[in-house]
Amino acid sequence: DIVPWVVIEILSPDDRLAATRDRFRDYASIGLHHMILMDPEEYIAYRFEDGSLIQTRFDTLSLPTGSNMPFDSVQIFSELEKMRFEP
Repeated sequence: DIVPWVVIEILSPDDRLAATRDRFRDYASIGLHHMILMDPEEYIAYRFEDGSLIQTRFDTLSLPTGSNMPFDSVQIFSELEKMRFEP
């Protein structure tokens, strides 16, 4: 009954961008406005806009209250990369 203000999905090796795009279109049809896809293998963040996944960088997410929440996609990927190469 309640539409979330954001969906953040992590692309897994078995996922396909086309299937994810279709799922995001379904989310948009119920009124969801903010959809993010994070690709941890390629270190790419996408936003869903006008029916397409658009490569982007995030610094913040806009909340429905009009304020912003920190969400630094570059920093997230940097931390992930460090974790992968730690002994």
